[in-house]
Amino acid sequence: MRRFWFLLLAVAMTLVIALPAGAGKPPKPKPPSSAPLAATLNAQPIWVHEDGDVIWYSVTVQNKTQSPITATILHPGGSTEVSITEPRGVAEFPNLFSYPVTEDDVLAAIDIVRTVVVTYEGGEVVAETSTVMDPVDECVFEDEDENPVVTKSGLCIWKPAPGIWDLSAVPDPDQMPTKRPTNVMMTMRDGVPGNWCTLSTDGGGGVVQERWLPNSPTPIVLDVNLPSDGMCLMGGAGVCTDDDCYFAVGNPESFYLYTTFDATITLTKH
Repeated sequence: MRRFWFLLLAVAMTLVIALPAGAGKPPKPKPPSSAPLAATLNAQPIWVHEDGDVIWYSVTVQNKTQSPITATILHPGGSTEVSITEPRGVAEFPNLFSYPVTEDDVLAAIDIVRTVVVTYEGGEVVAETSTVMDPVDECVFEDEDENPVVTKSGLCIWKPAPGIWDLSAVPDPDQMPTKRPTNVMMTMRDGVPGNWCTLSTDGGGGVVQERWLPNSPTPIVLDVNLPSDGMCLMGGAGVCTDDDCYFAVGNPESFYLYTTFDATITLTKH
């Protein structure tokens, strides 16, 4: 009989050890109900490249209840009052504040993070967004004495006067193969994804792809149309007429030249 009680005690101890941690404790209090509103913070453009680019921030506040609600948006530009009377209604504040990119931002080369706090009676909600900081150097076509220099391959920022331009590029022979043809490419874009700086909305210009022969004297010519508003004419979000397609550019004076080869580039404005 004694052995039977020892077996029962062993089984009981095994069951206790197998219980999850915290079993038998009083239940924790339920979390408070969710906030009566929601807030989102959006930034345009989605990336910036240089000192002087401007980021614009828009805020959306949604009433998650069936009752009117008032709130205050606290943001880097100050404070903005919100009143939403419709059940489940939404209040939008486009371009509520802005931020000009600084030289320190470019040198740090880290994403730019901004936050807003929306306060209401009894609490607050926080919304945050980040903008990619992708530093890009300016193009160098001439030295201080206006002598032509070799422009390195890759991406660079060009800030010309608006208008139609020809960029005539002679590949650097020291950087090109001497015994076989080479595929080369030059493009010109604005700050909008998918926008090419074509001569017209029908296409043509903005991109050139060729097969360069070793030591060829014929330059590679890129024709571009650079509008004064910084928004090129072909493709991407910049050609949308619907407000939903709107895409800001950080600096409308800046355009982006990309080459796959080192070259001496001569600029001609029409």
